[in-house]
Amino acid sequence: MNNKDKSKRRKSFFKSLRDYSKNRKAKRNFSDRYSEICSDGSIRIRVDGKNELFSPYSFKNDLSPELIGYIEDTAYNIPIDRPLNICFSSVEKDDQEKVIKAYKKYFELSFNDKCLDLRIYFIKSVILMIFGFIFLSVGIIFSHFDAFWGLNEIFTVAASFSMWESIDFFLLGRTEIKTKKLDTAQLLLAKIEFIE
Repeated sequence: MNNKDKSKRRKSFFKSLRDYSKNRKAKRNFSDRYSEICSDGSIRIRVDGKNELFSPYSFKNDLSPELIGYIEDTAYNIPIDRPLNICFSSVEKDDQEKVIKAYKKYFELSFNDKCLDLRIYFIKSVILMIFGFIFLSVGIIFSHFDAFWGLNEIFTVAASFSMWESIDFFLLGRTEIKTKKLDTAQLLLAKIEFIE
């Protein structure tokens, strides 16, 4: 295949992608295939409990990763401000309390983990910013002495790197974690129901 054909295919692909992007706005629409809007405005996610509810490695203490993944994937498209009802069907009476405890345990741990990550990122950004100012100050001091002509450049580069990493941790890293924290909070506060 020659380069001309490859170039045509690439142009055609990117033109199709641009057309698709123009015609469709990026938004998180939820699928009503696995969820439904209730009369009170909340959204119900239906979960079939006939399959394996609990992880085979946990002595029935933890929900299976496949089930957790299904719930998280389905809830991802639901707007944050909409309350959730997780509706399990075909769960035996003996297992219902275990399901509630395992569900709450998983999402409480996940939510606390996100809160801890936010705190760690904040501390890292503050420490890196302090190091950046220290390196910058040392670089300025060394710039006044001809004997240390190369060290001021090294400290200036170190200062700019530290300050950039600080901003990256504080703005970009924390923003992503905040979004995950909100998604987890929505699932943590969900109401759990059981139907036959």
